[in-house]
Amino acid sequence: MEEREKLAKFGKVEEAIALYKEAQKLAPEIDLNPDTGAIDKEPKTIAPELAALSKVEEGTKLAEFGKVQEAIALYQEAQKLNPDIDLDP
Repeated sequence: MEEREKLAKFGKVEEAIALYKEAQKLAPEIDLNPDTGAIDKEPKTIAPELAALSKVEEGTKLAEFGKVQEAIALYQEAQKLNPDIDLDP
């Protein structure tokens, strides 16, 4: 996993955006999120999406262990980062 993806998934969105922009300077045609079918070139979109996805994954694990309130809090954080996120992937 690239450093920028790790930063985004750990909630360090601004740092991830900076690294995505740096990557774009080195390779303007880079697909910043090759895990999707479309070519993604907008760092300010990709970093929050990855952070939100990570929060949903963590929330799901917490819910499985009966920590429902903590899970809900993470789902809400995910929705703030990406209002269109699927909370039941």
